[in-house]
Amino acid sequence: MAIDQLMQTVHPFVDFWPLQYAVTNVLGQRLGMASVFLQTVIMMSVNFYIIRRWKLLPGFFTLLTTINYIPLGFMPDHPVPTIFMGFLVGLVTDIAYFILRPSFQRVAALRLFSFVVPACWMIIYMLTLCPLATGISSGACIWRRAL
Repeated sequence: MAIDQLMQTVHPFVDFWPLQYAVTNVLGQRLGMASVFLQTVIMMSVNFYIIRRWKLLPGFFTLLTTINYIPLGFMPDHPVPTIFMGFLVGLVTDIAYFILRPSFQRVAALRLFSFVVPACWMIIYMLTLCPLATGISSGACIWRRAL
């Protein structure tokens, strides 16, 4: 998923909008939310294509996201363990995939999968950012809307 490297200017793992801008900075909040939505659409589009095309082995999503987030982990001035976050997101995606078994024939499972994966991705992201700052400056209601 080299798309993340091409889209790094709006990737939430590259520019930590919640840590850098004050609550009153509406532009910062909007850019942060836009980056989350854009990356969610990209991530789930690739996941849906993969689910539709192949029957996956255990650990596929873990390997895919970990490899994908390795270049993001070597960005300069990057205090967040991005590779570990990618590993956790991949692990959650694998677990959700093998519990729910989403397919385009099982629409309810596919819809639940399409909610669980981005929601867990955002939760892991925010839990990783929380220890790095005195507070998340974009406010709880913004991040609840992201979930």
